[in-house]
Amino acid sequence: MEKLRSGQKIRIGTSSPRRLENIPSFLKEALPFGKAEVEFVEIRGNVNTRLSRVHEPEKSSKHLDAVILAFAGLIRLWQDEKGRAELTKLLAGVRWMVLPLRECPAAPAQGALAIECSGMTMLY
Repeated sequence: MEKLRSGQKIRIGTSSPRRLENIPSFLKEALPFGKAEVEFVEIRGNVNTRLSRVHEPEKSSKHLDAVILAFAGLIRLWQDEKGRAELTKLLAGVRWMVLPLRECPAAPAQGALAIECSGMTMLY
């Protein structure tokens, strides 16, 4: 994205209603809000689909200037060889930042995994 102009709209995609509650106040301090209007766009799909939207042509209705993703999910993808290769390609030439936990806290139990089994003996 080129330098912001007065009245320019920044389109940011997210799939989380909770993040929509936390992030606008952080962005008021982090972005030049006086020069730009922020529009949040609901997005769905896997990480590749979401990140590819920042690479769409600016005139495209699918284009987003930014996408907000869970860092835990990106870390899991980075640990996989194919996931890392895809992320490397999608993040090439893209500015990114990790939002401060103090300003944009994670949801309770985010990232917690559990396996529940019945009391029956499992056969392999």
